[in-house]
Amino acid sequence: MELHLGDIPYNVKQAKVLLDDARDNDVDVLVLPEMSNSGYYFDSYEAVKNNSETIPTGPLSKELVKWSRNGRLVVAGINEFTEDGLYNSAVIIADGRHLGTYRKHHLYGLEKEWFLRGPFELPVFEYDGLVFTVIICFEWNFPERIRAAAKRGARLVLHPINSSNYRWRDAMRNIAINNGVITASANRVGREGENTFSGESSVIDSTGIIILKMEPHSHKVDWIDID
Repeated sequence: MELHLGDIPYNVKQAKVLLDDARDNDVDVLVLPEMSNSGYYFDSYEAVKNNSETIPTGPLSKELVKWSRNGRLVVAGINEFTEDGLYNSAVIIADGRHLGTYRKHHLYGLEKEWFLRGPFELPVFEYDGLVFTVIICFEWNFPERIRAAAKRGARLVLHPINSSNYRWRDAMRNIAINNGVITASANRVGREGENTFSGESSVIDSTGIIILKMEPHSHKVDWIDID
């Protein structure tokens, strides 16, 4: 997914293209990158705040709710506004309902100046027999939290990400092997200022095999069937 920093109408339009593609190809579980509504590399707190949205009533959240009807599940990174402050979040929506919101705990770089910290313990969600947890980007560095979620029944890790390198994929392979889980990571493509995102969104099975890897510059949806 390619985004424009601070251009919410453009970003929502880009998301709708992917949502339509996913719907037309009968995709029933979808992951979108970190901060999909706003872009990432802001230069001030006010800019982050001005491009945040309330979950689940913000412009991107509304599109996700509509798409998820008829039995679909979507997890998407959101720059979230609350009355308490801002969070780097992932919204979880299934079958037209807001199942929950995961708020990033391990903040990276300037995120520490912009966002409040979410809870340490990862939530475990269940929908239509699928038991899963969610992490955001850099949190692959803290596998002990994922191990705890796996012990509580999680069998799938859904992972919105914004990254310019591929270290995350090596880490996710280890996470998959060590915990017997499947991982699905959605990374951004394109540029933002001087930063280039590396793409190659991937699905890794519980033996560490990469069973799906997208192209570095792909703006499309790809999928794989998992039993």
